[in-house]
Amino acid sequence: MTRIALTAGVAGVWLLGVWGMWRGWQARIARTALPALPALPAVPGVDLVEPLVGMYLGTTYAGRWLERIAAARLGERSTGWLRVLPTGLLIRRPSYDDLFLPIATIESARTDVAHAGRVLGRDGLILASWRHGGQSLETGFRCDDKSRHAAVVATISEMIPAPAAHTNTEPAHPKKETK
Repeated sequence: MTRIALTAGVAGVWLLGVWGMWRGWQARIARTALPALPALPAVPGVDLVEPLVGMYLGTTYAGRWLERIAAARLGERSTGWLRVLPTGLLIRRPSYDDLFLPIATIESARTDVAHAGRVLGRDGLILASWRHGGQSLETGFRCDDKSRHAAVVATISEMIPAPAAHTNTEPAHPKKETK
């Protein structure tokens, strides 16, 4: 009888732990809720570079590389393909919905060493910074052929529209105070 009670107790503690993790993940989904993601274009266009095969590392808030966004399953890693199109970036994820980043929302692209809890070394991944729903986000992708990262980042950077000209109301050479 003692053995059955101990087994039931261990199973109960295990179920309580699983339930707690599930509740925590549901709370993260609610906390990281975003508006509907951009729709895929009807005609995506021609690839500007050959599609990259690799791993989608997830999407995080900009500057918080460990806090994955659980909403819309953006924080889940997946194998995938990255396509650089004239209209933006298209990330195909076989197990999840595709992710499209319109070029107008992309703020920058760079190579980096770490993203979403994954440390890959120098220039180990492509990181695209973009805005959605008033939030700055970063999406990471690691290509199987790391030597292609720099060329892809250069292509994306060339596509990004220049920011609006900043109007400076300060005089170029302020008058010096005389005593």
